[in-house]
Amino acid sequence: GLIADAAHELRTPIASIRASLESAQLDPTAASAAIETARTTSVRMGDTLDALLTWARLEAGTEPAGMTELRLDQLVEDVVKDLDRDERVDLVAEPVIVRADAALIRIAVRNLVENALVHGATPEGRVTVRVAAGAVAVHDDGPGLPPEMLNVAGVPRFRSAHDGGTGLGLSMATRIAELHGGKLIARNDDGGGAELRLLLSEVPSPAG
Repeated sequence: GLIADAAHELRTPIASIRASLESAQLDPTAASAAIETARTTSVRMGDTLDALLTWARLEAGTEPAGMTELRLDQLVEDVVKDLDRDERVDLVAEPVIVRADAALIRIAVRNLVENALVHGATPEGRVTVRVAAGAVAVHDDGPGLPPEMLNVAGVPRFRSAHDGGTGLGLSMATRIAELHGGKLIARNDDGGGAELRLLLSEVPSPAG
């Protein structure tokens, strides 16, 4: 359930903050670095709490409230820039306009890219993000998704956050896609790596 997932998602950052503060107590010369670590970790924990609140709203059946036309390519670019490891992400984007809830799509894209960086890519590997024709495709160079996480249609079956940390964020991305009339498709490449593709409805460009 949501409470169990929340506990799982918050346990690691809380432990990290505690360790940083204990380190500062033991070694005052390391206080500055420890405080910065605690600060950045608390920011990530805030992001996690926001995501969990969003998940609760999605599970309650609340429809996206802020549906507007937006530049999907620009939104994805902003998400990538905000990541700590953006230097490991290659972005290839074409101008794309979709009608969507910007806050929800931002969460979905961030979850897909962070999952690829943490669970998909090799330690020094790269993640490629492509935006085109109402879709955001995130490809990593890792071992690929296990067969039990895919069904015959290629639609991911993500479990809870207890399954190695990949469940909650990707399940949320799936739900966000569905709320926009889209879907999340997963596949493994023959040459290695996995691709998660978030499909949305593109707004046609005005003729002229």
